[in-house]
Amino acid sequence: MCVPKNMICDLHKDCEHGEDENVCIGYPEGARCDFEAGMCGWKNNNKDEMDWTHYQGSGTNAQRGGPSGDHTLLNGTGWYMLSKLPQLGSLSEQAILESPVFDPPPCYHRDQSSELYESCRIRLFYHKEGRNQGSLRLEVIERDGSREGNTRLLKQLTGDQGGQWKILFKPVPATVTHPYQVRVINVRAMRSTGDMGLDDISLSPECFGLGVAADAAAACPVETTTEAVPAVIPPEDGVGWLMTTCGARGREGPGVDECKKAYHDFPQPHAAVTEDKSVSMVKGLQKWKVPADGYYALIAQGASGGTGVQSQDQRSKGSWARGVFYLKAKDALYIMVGQEGESACEDSEAQSTQGSSSCHERSDPPHDDNFDQMNEVEQVRKMSKSIYGGGGGGGGASIVYKVVDGKATPLVVAGGGGGLAWVNTTVKDTQNGRGINSSLQDTHGLATYNVSYSGAGPGGGWRGTSTSNGSEGQSLLKGGRGGDLCKGNSILVYRGFGGYGGGGGACLAGGGGGGYTGEQMSYTKTKGD
Repeated sequence: MCVPKNMICDLHKDCEHGEDENVCIGYPEGARCDFEAGMCGWKNNNKDEMDWTHYQGSGTNAQRGGPSGDHTLLNGTGWYMLSKLPQLGSLSEQAILESPVFDPPPCYHRDQSSELYESCRIRLFYHKEGRNQGSLRLEVIERDGSREGNTRLLKQLTGDQGGQWKILFKPVPATVTHPYQVRVINVRAMRSTGDMGLDDISLSPECFGLGVAADAAAACPVETTTEAVPAVIPPEDGVGWLMTTCGARGREGPGVDECKKAYHDFPQPHAAVTEDKSVSMVKGLQKWKVPADGYYALIAQGASGGTGVQSQDQRSKGSWARGVFYLKAKDALYIMVGQEGESACEDSEAQSTQGSSSCHERSDPPHDDNFDQMNEVEQVRKMSKSIYGGGGGGGGASIVYKVVDGKATPLVVAGGGGGLAWVNTTVKDTQNGRGINSSLQDTHGLATYNVSYSGAGPGGGWRGTSTSNGSEGQSLLKGGRGGDLCKGNSILVYRGFGGYGGGGGACLAGGGGGGYTGEQMSYTKTKGD
């Protein structure tokens, strides 16, 4: 090659036939940008005080210090980025231009014994003229899992640098092992006459394993974004996109109009309830399109279970689940937001007179004189035939999944809490939603006794088909409908539907929580799961 390595693919043809620029194939978006066709994925940071503008020609004058044209074409027809300071402003205000996220440099870049050590370099051309110039800062932000990232200052140039376009190149720090962004910042001085130009930004081929000898590349393959690493890009407002129940309660999820109203003032892009029957047979599943390539933290919380007649002051908890994933723009995520299991005494005024009285008085479950002489199985069978309800429904699971090659693939699943039984109890860890147990199947929970169709329902799991037990929570892949109330000619009438997200319906016992593995359901005199 007719030029030094650090001048290859720098957007300027230095060789006679342009061979130093004709080999630049395989670059990611934003890694070589002359701004002639747009901003190449570079964008203004929304937390700064000023902006960079995509500009053509001379938009300034000698007093303000900006360029008369671009660097690529060296005339007034080319495009570049211009930081034009407003008349009103304060010392140290900033205009921040950010690159897309790039993969970390290959490991030879940080190997001090390699001839390719620190071979990944940032090159850019800047125009910085005038006595009122502030500072030009070149930074790298390593997206290492912290909200703001790890900032490294590579270079700071202060004051007048002359009236010509000049080159600045610095290596990406060898300690960068996570995806990163490049930042170029114009820091304001005392006056507004400190305009700055920026053009022809490029990263060297070695940043991406391009043009590297085969043995070097084979010994140290380029890291790719196919595996999730803890590097998260916050959204534009730095807060996040929140998906909710849209105000829905009970065993089915929200409708289209409910979520449109609920998300009206939320940051774009909004989630929307999908009516695609091939994805969900029960209403309530929400669909969200990924706005841009990058790493996203997905955080889900399962819903709590409902309470029983005597356990109204207690409440089980849903679990939390978190994962970091590299997602592509326009990827579709499907989201089921779990809903609380109904409590036995919700809306007790609308229940039967006996049911309302039991809820207000928190009375004991009725039983005959021989009840205490029965074994546990006989007690449960007796109660399932005579008392239909009084426990709380199981909480629904919250889940985020993708469809890959036509198959639903879970990303995060947060289990719901179990419903509490009629009787008063202290909530135990086993009644809260829990993390994944690899020894369990991704199917429904089971009832631990045979009470025909009138017992409380276990929670729905990731997959599986419900039995004839209508109180069983539906599997998440079958739509996640919460379980029904106890069946039969009830003596007392209570609430207790399982929550949307696979929560089991209640009987005297509480329903099981939904999850990747549905919660088991059992009953004793002192415990409801």
